[in-house]
Amino acid sequence: MSNTLSRLGDIFYSTGLVIRVCFLVLVDIILNFRTTYVSKCGQVVYDSRQMALNYIRGWFLLDLLAAIPFDLLYAFQVNTVTITTTTTMRTK
Repeated sequence: MSNTLSRLGDIFYSTGLVIRVCFLVLVDIILNFRTTYVSKCGQVVYDSRQMALNYIRGWFLLDLLAAIPFDLLYAFQVNTVTITTTTTMRTK
């Protein structure tokens, strides 16, 4: 019983830590949508739409993947779907 409570305490501590880190990553993503950049011709771009498009074309996907709490998925043993493919061999 004590071992189970200790494991639950560890999971909740880890969960809180993971949530804090994910929150910081999400704040980073939001700020990156509003960050200016220097265009190819050397001018600083202040247009909100252009800044967002530049971020989406650049680092957005990587930042989004970094925000997924894989530790929480593992801690709560969320089942993921595994796709298996079968191949057939042809014989002559």
